[in-house]
Amino acid sequence: GLVMFAQGQIKESIPIFERALAIKTNAYGLENPTIASAIFTVGGLYHKAGEFDKAKEKYLEAREIRFGLFGGRHKDTKLCDDVLAALEKDKLKATTRESKLKSSLRSQVPSARIGGLATDTPVKNLKELEGSSPAQHLLLNDMESSMYQEEGNKPQFD
Repeated sequence: GLVMFAQGQIKESIPIFERALAIKTNAYGLENPTIASAIFTVGGLYHKAGEFDKAKEKYLEAREIRFGLFGGRHKDTKLCDDVLAALEKDKLKATTRESKLKSSLRSQVPSARIGGLATDTPVKNLKELEGSSPAQHLLLNDMESSMYQEEGNKPQFD
């Protein structure tokens, strides 16, 4: 796991760290400073990978153990509090950045023709995307998937 992490393969290293955590927990039990540190480390991996909800879950779990062992004034418990606050800031930044990117790309996306009417629906037919950037193409699939999941229907393209 450490080698993968050092090579920048954060998401790929998480299952290995999770497995090591399970082995340590089995050996030491849950109420142990070593386990709290291992859980905190896994939370950090999720945080770095941008999986903020999973990171929060792990940080809270580590905080609960540390609070039970050391109390609320201990440096390790306070570290959990500080990292949880930073996580919320990072989550807000990522959400804002994603929203701005989608908004910017939507304004550059060509319209589709559905039943002869022009719409602002992202297009799926690559012929209609000629002249668009590769980044727009990648984002279109993501935007389209989430839009159709919400609406429950998919337009037919001419």
